[in-house]
Amino acid sequence: MKKNFLLFVLLVLAGRMSAEEFEVDRFTYKVLTDNTVEVSSYNSGALLDIEIPSSVTNNGTKYSVTSIGDYAFSGCGSLTSITVPNSIVSIGNGTFNYCNGLTFFSLPESVTSIAGNAFAGCSKLASFELDGTNTEFSVVDGVLFNKEKDILLIYPAGKGTGYTIPEGTVEIGEFAFSESAMLTDIEFAGTLVKIGDAAFSKCAGLTEVNLPVSLISIGDKAFNGCKGIVSVSISKAVSSIGKSAFINCSQLMAVTVDPENMDYSSLNGVLYDKQQTTLLLYPKGKGDNYDIPVSVNAIGDYAFYGTNLTSVTFSKSIVSIGAYAFADCSDLSELNLPEDLEIIGDDAFEYCTGLEKLVLPDKVRIIGKYAFMSCQSLKEVTISENAEEVGRNAFWGCKKLESIVIPDKVTMIGDAAFGSCRGLIEVTLGVKVDTIGSMAFSSCSDLMVVNSRNPEPPVCAAEDIFDGNESVMTLHIPEDSDEQYKDALVWKNFKEIIADLEKPAPDSMVGLETRASLIVDSSKNGCVVLISNKEQTVCVYDVNGKMVRSQMLGKGMNELALADGIYIIKGDSDSLKVIVR
Repeated sequence: MKKNFLLFVLLVLAGRMSAEEFEVDRFTYKVLTDNTVEVSSYNSGALLDIEIPSSVTNNGTKYSVTSIGDYAFSGCGSLTSITVPNSIVSIGNGTFNYCNGLTFFSLPESVTSIAGNAFAGCSKLASFELDGTNTEFSVVDGVLFNKEKDILLIYPAGKGTGYTIPEGTVEIGEFAFSESAMLTDIEFAGTLVKIGDAAFSKCAGLTEVNLPVSLISIGDKAFNGCKGIVSVSISKAVSSIGKSAFINCSQLMAVTVDPENMDYSSLNGVLYDKQQTTLLLYPKGKGDNYDIPVSVNAIGDYAFYGTNLTSVTFSKSIVSIGAYAFADCSDLSELNLPEDLEIIGDDAFEYCTGLEKLVLPDKVRIIGKYAFMSCQSLKEVTISENAEEVGRNAFWGCKKLESIVIPDKVTMIGDAAFGSCRGLIEVTLGVKVDTIGSMAFSSCSDLMVVNSRNPEPPVCAAEDIFDGNESVMTLHIPEDSDEQYKDALVWKNFKEIIADLEKPAPDSMVGLETRASLIVDSSKNGCVVLISNKEQTVCVYDVNGKMVRSQMLGKGMNELALADGIYIIKGDSDSLKVIVR
C-alpha cells in the first residue's frame, strides 16, 4: 500500500544525511547557497555551554554560518549559555523553545531577523543583551524591542512577575509574551495600538487585563490559554479582534464593549458585531446553557470553542456556523440546529464527544472539512436533502455510527470523510455521487454493504477508498449497471455485485444524463476538449472541492489545459467529472 511504502522511504531517509546537509563537530548544517549555511541542529544530549562557529569547512568548501534554523535547539533543557557569532543574520521559528537552562541571550550586531516565538517557554530567560551596535534591535531593561523602541518584540519569560510596558510602545509583536508563566501583572502603555497574534498566549498567571483606550487591534490567539483572566473590557477604538483572541480562557466570565465602539457590541457578557447579527465570542467561564438572540444570523469562527455548554438554543434566522465554532464542546449532548441553516464551517463541531444524534436541516448545502470529526458518541446522522458535498474528514472517527445515507444532491464525498467509523455497517450513496475522495471509508472495519444508486460508477480518487476490503463486501447497484461497475476502478473488486436497486427516476438524473460531451486527448498533454451548446462560464474543482480555475466557453468546441488529476466541471446547468492522466 502507498502508506507503507511512504513510511519505508521516510525511515530510510531518516537514517542518512540529506544531500544538502552535513555534520561537523556535532553541529548539523544545511546549505543555503554556494557559500552560506544555517545551523539546523546540534547532536548532543547533554548541552551546557556551546559556541556556534562563524564559518565551517566541508569537503574543501568554506561556508559562512549565517542563520540558526527553525527549532535547531528546541527542547535543549540543559543548555545554559550559547555564543552566537557576528556572522548570524537570522534566528528562526522556535529555535530555542523550552531551553529552560538559558538565563540570558546576547545578540550580535549582525542579526537582523528573529522569529517572535524563537524563545517561547524559556522559563529562566531573564534578559537580552546586545553585543555591539545592532541596526535592527534595541534592549530596554532586558526586553527586546525594535531599533525605534516602539515595537516590543520578546519579553524574556524569566524576567519577573510584573511588567509595565514603556510609554511610546505602539505594538506588541507576535508571541512577545507567549508562555511567560511567571507573569501575573501587566500594565499597558497608553500609546499601544496593536497586540499581535499569540502575544500573551499561555500566560496562565495573568489574572487581570486592562486594555488601553488607545488600542485598535487584537490579534488571533492573543490571549489564548490565559486561564486566570475573568473579564475583558473593549474600548471604543478597537476595530479588529482576532477570531480566537480569547479561546481557552477558562475563567473568562464576560466581555464588555464600550457603547461608542463602531464595530463591536456586547450583550450580557457575550461579544457580538455592532448590529448583533454575528455572535463572535461566548466566554468559556460564563455558563453551561445559552439562548442565542433572535437577531443573530451567523455564528463566528471559534465563538463557543471549548466551552462547557451542555445545551444551546439557536435562533431560527441563523444561516451559517463558522469554523471551530463549537469545536471541543465535549459536554454538548444535543443539537437542534435552526431550519434556515445553510453552511456548517470547517471543524465546526469536531470533538463534540457527547453528541449522540445529528439531524441536519434541509437547507444545509455545505458540510465543511472535519465538521463532525471525532464525535465519538454519534450514533445517528441524517444528512440534509440539499447537501451538495461532504467535506474531507467530515465524520472521521465517529466510531459508533452504524449506517449512513448520502442524499441524492450530493456529488462529492471528500477524502477520509467517513474514515475510522469503525462501527459503520452499511453505506448508501445517492444517485448523483460521482466522485469519492481518497480513504473516504478507510478503517471502517465492520463495513459490509455498500448501496450505490448512481447508474454510472463514481470516480474513485485512489484504490484505498475502502482500504482494499472490497473482497469481503457486497455492492448493490441499479438494474442494468453491471457492466459499468464490473469494469470500474475499486468497484470491480467487490466480492459480490448485485444489480437489484431500482433505476433512478429520470428527473432525479437531471445534470447527469444531460451533460456536455467531454473528451480527454492524451496526445495533447492533458488537454480537455469540452463541447458546449451555448456560451457559458464553467468552474473546475479538484476532488477536495477547491476551485482551480474558471473559463468562459464559446458555443462548440473548447479546450481546457489541466494537470493530471480528477476534476468536477460545473457549467450553468451541467455537472460532469473527468480524469486527466
